[in-house]
Amino acid sequence: MKIDIKNKRFDRPLVRWDISPKTAITIFVIFLPAVIALAYIINTACFLIAFTTAFLSILYDAFLKKVKVVGNIYIAFTMAIPFIFGGAAMSGWEIESMIYFVALVAFLSGWGREIMKDVMDFEGDIKENVKSIPFYIGKRGANRMASFLYVAASIIALIPFFFRIDEAYFHNYAYLLLVMLTDFMLFYISIRIFNDISLETLKKCRRLSIFALFIGLMAFLVGAYKKFFF
Repeated sequence: MKIDIKNKRFDRPLVRWDISPKTAITIFVIFLPAVIALAYIINTACFLIAFTTAFLSILYDAFLKKVKVVGNIYIAFTMAIPFIFGGAAMSGWEIESMIYFVALVAFLSGWGREIMKDVMDFEGDIKENVKSIPFYIGKRGANRMASFLYVAASIIALIPFFFRIDEAYFHNYAYLLLVMLTDFMLFYISIRIFNDISLETLKKCRRLSIFALFIGLMAFLVGAYKKFFF
């Protein structure tokens, strides 16, 4: 919480004091076991995914938040794992290949967003002795790493259209249109942040990245709609 206050993360309820730390702990103690129990009712795969994610969330709050190089990967993981969980809920361990593509795109994009945030939070992190990626490779190097991750996610998202990974996405032009729109925005972000480490640019690009990821999600839903209704 101290790190979030230093970095002025007023988007978080604890920093704004919308809830007290005691209330947050109470909610955690009540709902975390309940969520794991509900996942167990679905199937074993969902239970193991929920249990592992819960364990990692505790590690993150207790230790990994100060080891941002690892913490970034955890946050990216939390953006990808809901897709895997959904696939597991439908078919246990027999998860369709396409779901892994969606999860990988979410993971790479999420990792890029977290690195951008580290650049924005660099001064506050230094005060709290938090060593993030910009600490090791500099702000410009971190931005370029984020650019690479966005480009990689963009390229991977195109693969299902050109290769027969899943019939619902193969040569699906509605999917291609939405993915191209997403990729255009991600490429634009990659170019903007490649040499520009200004706070204003990073804020604008992070906001745009959320919209880009939303459009990307719509692209994957187009394929899912075609699969289940046609």
